[in-house]
Amino acid sequence: SNQAIILSPNNVTIWRNRFNLFVQLATLHASYFEDTEATIKKLRELAPSDPKIVYNYAILMVKLNKLDEGIKLLKEAVTLKENYKDARFALGVVNAEVGNRKDAKAEFEYILTTLSPNDPIVKRELGKLQN
Repeated sequence: SNQAIILSPNNVTIWRNRFNLFVQLATLHASYFEDTEATIKKLRELAPSDPKIVYNYAILMVKLNKLDEGIKLLKEAVTLKENYKDARFALGVVNAEVGNRKDAKAEFEYILTTLSPNDPIVKRELGKLQN
């Protein structure tokens, strides 16, 4: 991976592959989270308007328990791609986790009314908030 980056330092595909590798390694050993974060930051530099990169960065922040940063990045991903179901769902889940029930409910309702009206997982999460 290092040699590929030396040969093509601005190739988004190489950086994505590197990020995916570090994510897998980080699940095995937490010491890889630093490399994972550095890699996703570089990806953001290379492709700042790519909502999937922003989403992946958000998920990493959530895994690192940086929930406020995760929420901020998930909102950015949804701004970049309004119909990004995974980002909206994650935003709902993280908002519920930090006690922002109103915002969580709004995300789940948006998914059900606009993107996926019969999604049982979204319905279940919304149901949890109505109890």
